[in-house]
Amino acid sequence: MRAFLFFIASALGSIAFQLSVALWPQYFRNYSWAIRYVWMTWFAVWAVWLATHPTLLGRLWKSPASTSELHKPVVASSVQDSFNPILTQTGPTLNVNLGFPSDLAGNRSTGEVHESKRNVVCLGAKIVNLRHDGYQGDSFHNTAAENSIVGVVACFRNDAVYGVKVDSVQRARSHLKFLNVSGTEIGTGVSRACWMGDKLDLLDGGSSGCVIVLMAYNGKLIVPWKERKRTWQGDYVVDRVLELAETPSAIEVSILDGNNQLVLAPILVDVVTEDGNITACQIR
Repeated sequence: MRAFLFFIASALGSIAFQLSVALWPQYFRNYSWAIRYVWMTWFAVWAVWLATHPTLLGRLWKSPASTSELHKPVVASSVQDSFNPILTQTGPTLNVNLGFPSDLAGNRSTGEVHESKRNVVCLGAKIVNLRHDGYQGDSFHNTAAENSIVGVVACFRNDAVYGVKVDSVQRARSHLKFLNVSGTEIGTGVSRACWMGDKLDLLDGGSSGCVIVLMAYNGKLIVPWKERKRTWQGDYVVDRVLELAETPSAIEVSILDGNNQLVLAPILVDVVTEDGNITACQIR
């Protein structure tokens, strides 16, 4: 809309100027000395606009923080280009969840902040019904309605601690490893699993977030994930779906920040499946 208004305003201004020159040329002759300066200013403004345009020189003007986030994903088993079921109807921050643990209740009166840390905890795993939204990128949302998409999610929260400055986890992303009953890894895992309710590969806000670690759809076990690609115009995210060639017994979930550091020890989610359906899950 803003681009359309800019075009209309520019066109109307140009027409009004041409009509003014045609109707009152005698007034404009008095300012003939300024023509060269007007053209020089016009050229300088357009040169600055082109030099700062993100599409033309995106890599040169991109901040180091945005380029360091790129992580090339590793694909395991069979990968489809996008999740495309027939339905009737995703970098990020784990903010601080305010609360006082009972074992620190005796220190509340001091009001002192001693150190800075993160306090990301796993809230557990659960089976949820998911609704798919494919508008401008795949995303999956929790729904109370029963449908053909059932998923396992592992949820995390960055808890506050009294007397400690708890830092937010910037640009959080999740990595998954799939293990069989003997503990052997299946394939090579997923490097950027989807956050429930988000269209990107990075969690963009909120005190908690849930990672989709497994989905059952039409008798198949699949995992939606995001592939981040780099071009001269900048990074963009592509939707992918991993179809598992072997049923996993457990899934290892790792949460990393924008500096590629683990924010807590990897957790294991045990899953029980039967005939392509997920029947139970728990944190080991």
